Amino acid sequence: ATIYCSEKMYDAALKLLNSGHSLECSAMVIQILLTINRSDVAWKELKAMCEINEEDILTQLSTAFCHLLSGGEKISEAFHIFQELSDKYDSNSYLLNNQAACLIAMGRFSEAEPLLQEALDKDPNNAEILVNVAVIESHLNRSQEASRYISQLKESHANHPFIVDYSNKEAEFDL
Repeated sequence: ATIYCSEKMYDAALKLLNSGHSLECSAMVIQILLTINRSDVAWKELKAMCEINEEDILTQLSTAFCHLLSGGEKISEAFHIFQELSDKYDSNSYLLNNQAACLIAMGRFSEAEPLLQEALDKDPNNAEILVNVAVIESHLNRSQEASRYISQLKESHANHPFIVDYSNKEAEFDL
């Protein structure tokens, strides 16, 4: 299923995952559904996960992602879930970056900055963290710093969806 997802063959991945009945399969199904903008179905899958084990870390992460992608007041709930997981399992770059993503979605850029700096200290070449840092730098009107992170992304993660989209937009302006 992971290989299908990396090739953007989401239907094939979902068919494969539907034969499994584990929290791991359900978590991946939710990630795919959120990727293809089917949050309505993702919430149904999440409900089934909660019935199996609401306290499992995969269920908690899936809940946070559903909240984050729902927007509005749900983003705050996602932030608190990521924060609780960080407190419980020690903060790591993944949880810090997702906390920062919640703050970014709420427009609280200066509050997200120290979380991203800590995440960068733990994982300095993580594409997702670098994207979020570039976004924050841009929103805080620090265009030189944003450009530096975008250049780093172009060099080390040229095929990342953000960079592919960014490069396409740059090309449109060059026309």
